[in-house]
Amino acid sequence: KGNLANPPILPGKPEPATGSEYHQGVLNNQTLVVGDTLHLTPQLAVQGVLNESWFSSKSWSKNDAVTSSNAENGAASGTVSLIYKPMDRLTGYFTYSNSVEQGEAAGVNNANASQVLAPYHDVMYEAGVKYAPTDRLLVTLDGFRMTRPFAKTNPSNDVFEVIGEQRNTGAELFVQGAVTRDLSLFGGAAYIDAKLFGSVLPAVNGKWVVGVPEFKGDL
Repeated sequence: KGNLANPPILPGKPEPATGSEYHQGVLNNQTLVVGDTLHLTPQLAVQGVLNESWFSSKSWSKNDAVTSSNAENGAASGTVSLIYKPMDRLTGYFTYSNSVEQGEAAGVNNANASQVLAPYHDVMYEAGVKYAPTDRLLVTLDGFRMTRPFAKTNPSNDVFEVIGEQRNTGAELFVQGAVTRDLSLFGGAAYIDAKLFGSVLPAVNGKWVVGVPEFKGDL
């Protein structure tokens, strides 16, 4: 028993559970972004964004041994959109995007504990239309397909590694507008078909990716 004046001191557990605290890893990410829009005609335009990224990562075990060291300098990625505006209130677009992101880190209980995976390269295609029936309302409908590496613990060797490719295919409907002069709303719904392909684990090929909702909405 105890009270605020004389609280009991309970024994704690080490953090992490495998031992005391230690310097587990360092991640560095720098990106230079430049973009512009080129109007080819009053109805047709091309919009582009170019990213130049520098990634580096290093991780250590609880025994101070280096478990991973990755670097990718000058990784180029970008987005390009073709925009067509046949009339003032209607716009169609097609977008291609190729991006780079830092890889994930293995857990402390994996065979490659604390290892940081090499940077991921993601690709996205999206096509859609935007329609403004009034000056205070905008409706957007689009379809998309995104692919990215998918990392998971391989049960055959307990190694956290890229085991396949995650493909998200779906469609979105969004509406935004002014309810009053001082209040605006934005919301919509999306359908996402997230599947795993090319996996080193045949049993999960073509299966749904855990954690990605089939339907989602927001307001």
